[in-house]
Amino acid sequence: MPARSVPTAACSAAAPAGRHRERSARRGMGLRHFLAALGLAWIGLGTPAVAAELLYYHGIGCAYCEQWDEEVAPIYPKTDEGARLPLRRVSSSEPWPKDLAHIKGLVFTPTFVVLDDNGKEVGRIPGYQPDWFWAFLRKYIDKMDDAAKG
Repeated sequence: MPARSVPTAACSAAAPAGRHRERSARRGMGLRHFLAALGLAWIGLGTPAVAAELLYYHGIGCAYCEQWDEEVAPIYPKTDEGARLPLRRVSSSEPWPKDLAHIKGLVFTPTFVVLDDNGKEVGRIPGYQPDWFWAFLRKYIDKMDDAAKG
């Protein structure tokens, strides 16, 4: 069960509650995901393999999103966390991706959702505060590692 008692610094998303209006930005899809999808489609297995990722639900005009984009986005792919959880941006102003239909209740931006290798939600980081963003991200990565060990 994801932790939900974290104090938040977040903006309200433009989408009405219970209705998602976001779509994954194609530019956020990595080469690895594209090649996996292409390979599986070619051999006829249907759906592509899912990899662990950090879902970044953001909104236009969200001051905390802009702060995260300035402070973290340029360095995130270079970190151990970024290598383990590639970033996937989902905008509150676009239709919600069909492959994320199981992710519910995103109301505030930014919200970061950690997804494991099976696409299952491990935890959420609502809002952005520099003091605790990295700590919570590490906590959820450790939780994934513990679950993998059995």
